[in-house]
Amino acid sequence: MKDFGEVFKVIRKSKGIKIIDIADEQISKSQISRFERGESTITLFKLTHMLDKICVTVEEFMYIVRNYKLDNFREQLITIRKYYMDNDIDSLKRLFHFESLDKNSILKRLRAYSIKSILYNITKSQVYKLNQTECDEISNYLFQIDNWGFFEIALLGNTLRNLPVELSFLLTKEILSKKNIYVNIPENKKNIIQLSINTLIICIEKQRYNDSHYLKHAISILLAHDNFFYEKLVFNYAVALLDISENNLSDKKNIEDTLLSMKIVDHNLHTIYKQHFDNFINNIMYEKEQK
Repeated sequence: MKDFGEVFKVIRKSKGIKIIDIADEQISKSQISRFERGESTITLFKLTHMLDKICVTVEEFMYIVRNYKLDNFREQLITIRKYYMDNDIDSLKRLFHFESLDKNSILKRLRAYSIKSILYNITKSQVYKLNQTECDEISNYLFQIDNWGFFEIALLGNTLRNLPVELSFLLTKEILSKKNIYVNIPENKKNIIQLSINTLIICIEKQRYNDSHYLKHAISILLAHDNFFYEKLVFNYAVALLDISENNLSDKKNIEDTLLSMKIVDHNLHTIYKQHFDNFINNIMYEKEQK
């Protein structure tokens, strides 16, 4: 990781900005000079203030500081996603074992639970099913956090299908109420919309229609003024699925139209949700036969 002051100096000079253009009542020229030479540190408030002066976001600055790499957690998520898409179970198992080594760190344990949950989704092996203690630790952690960030959103997203449906809904409802953490942060908003749609689909599968309509309304508001094209497609699928579930397969046209749109824009997206729909219909038919 590079020195903060050194990176700031390189960015400042590349933009043709002088120290005198940044200095003000918040931070003096001498403070900036010492910071750039590595002779002193500054507060986070002053650093963000200086970054505003040179039109660089904190995220962009930290990306350069890390030698143009993402933070460790985001890098791990990219790796996990690749293993998942490649169905590389052995690599996921190794990563799960590594994250499970440190039992004293709650964040390490939570990261391990995320990977364990993904392994369960792939293998359906009871070995990787979250137990009650693990579910309780996840829920206790999330409910006590006032300011959810990328880590908390990813944790819930990865473990949704392994938590009791009541808990998944309550946690999703909790995060939807924390508008200050996502309204003006596009990445967080997009991730929360994806998470909420997944919870909606789970609620539909479990025939929890009151919860489903609550989420449908909340998601429609979030999507009203944004161009999240893929999320809108999946949301349309979920809404059509809810209609079919409530009305006993009476009209499949809306969902067939949505699946066709998915096929046109993204074949993989279509494959995933066509398979989900087929499984959903098969489960409904099976339940009818059992009655």
